[in-house]
Amino acid sequence: MTVNLAELSAAERMELLQQLQDEERRAQAERRAQESLNRALRRRLVEVGVEHHAPWVRPVSAACAYPLGWVVTHAGQKWLAVVTGASDEPSEESPQWGPYDSHVEGDDSFDRTEDDEAGEAIVGPVDDPEDPVEAEADDADEGEPEPPADDDGEA
Repeated sequence: MTVNLAELSAAERMELLQQLQDEERRAQAERRAQESLNRALRRRLVEVGVEHHAPWVRPVSAACAYPLGWVVTHAGQKWLAVVTGASDEPSEESPQWGPYDSHVEGDDSFDRTEDDEAGEAIVGPVDDPEDPVEAEADDADEGEPEPPADDDGEA
C-alpha cells in the first residue's frame, strides 16, 4: 500500500501516526512476551535436568517445550529450535526445527550460559542484560503506582 502523505489532511496524518505508534507498541509487547516465554522455557528445562545438546524427548506439556535456539540431538543429527515452544519431533519436514549445522559457524550465542539474578544457569540464547519485562515489574514495585490511563492513553 502506498500513501501520498501530501494528499492527506492534518487529521488523517495524525490518525495514521497514531496507528503506526499503536502497531509499534503492539509489536514491542509481542517481542517482550516471546523473550519472556523463551526465558521461562529455558529455566524449566534446566530445572527438570534437560541439558542443551541432549537427545530430544517429546515434551509432556507446553511448559516443557523447547525454546527458540535450543539444540537437541535426534536421529543422528543435531537440531536447532527455530520457534518458541518447539514440540514436534525434529525432522526436515518440521517447521519448528532446523539442522544445527546450518547455524552460523562461530556464533555461539545459543551455546553460552548466563546466570540470572537468582543464580540459576540459563542455557540458550543470551538476552539483553536488562529484561524489559522484569524491569517493568521492578519499577512497579518501587514508589507510587501510576494512575490509570484515560481513553487517549494519557495518565
